[in-house]
Amino acid sequence: MRWQIARFTKVPSTQTMTRVLAESDSVEGRVIIAEAQTEGRGRGSRRWHSGVGGLYMTAVLRQSSAAGLIPLMAGVAVAKTIRVTADIDARLKWPNDILIDGKKVGGILAETAWLRGKVERILLGIGVNLNNRLPPSLSGATTLSDEKGAEIDINRFFHELLNHLEHGLYLLEESPNGILDAWRGLSSTLGRQVEVTTSPGKTVSGVAVDIDQDGALVLDVGGRRSRLVSGSLRDATVKF
Repeated sequence: MRWQIARFTKVPSTQTMTRVLAESDSVEGRVIIAEAQTEGRGRGSRRWHSGVGGLYMTAVLRQSSAAGLIPLMAGVAVAKTIRVTADIDARLKWPNDILIDGKKVGGILAETAWLRGKVERILLGIGVNLNNRLPPSLSGATTLSDEKGAEIDINRFFHELLNHLEHGLYLLEESPNGILDAWRGLSSTLGRQVEVTTSPGKTVSGVAVDIDQDGALVLDVGGRRSRLVSGSLRDATVKF
């Protein structure tokens, strides 16, 4: 992969900016990275707090196969980067969260553009809390510098992450089972009693037993297997 990196001080959203650029010039490997975002977002309508000191980026990908595994692949890449750069045990929560001791430190946002029934491009957004300060209201989140007790080198983290993404993209083409196995090994979801909200008013509860070849979560619901392709997950073993 030849990464074409454009750096910005502050943008509304790297995802939005990249989408606009991709509509006129969809260059594979284009990466937009910003020091801060004013309108950062996660999945759905969730806001992503994006103060100076974090890593906020979006990459344009053209994945011909296993495109549905892109979010899992990216999660593995971020978790491995955290382990390499900070020596911290990062874990993955289905479908797209990166956790440290149960607190969210990063997230993935993958958006797909289709053309005549085929995937034309994927905008892969990644946000990781490195040295940025979080508002007190985000008690379920953390930053890498808080966990490490030292400031994180953002440039080193970014380039290490690109290396892991490149390897992950290779595995998606040559050995997608390698991505699935890596995700399973880093999972904080499998083996737990969970609740997954798939749509307003609809929640499925069961034990998370696996992910399938498409990255869907497989639940054991009273002895019956249920396959979920998306949703918001809560660990039902944790009391609030």
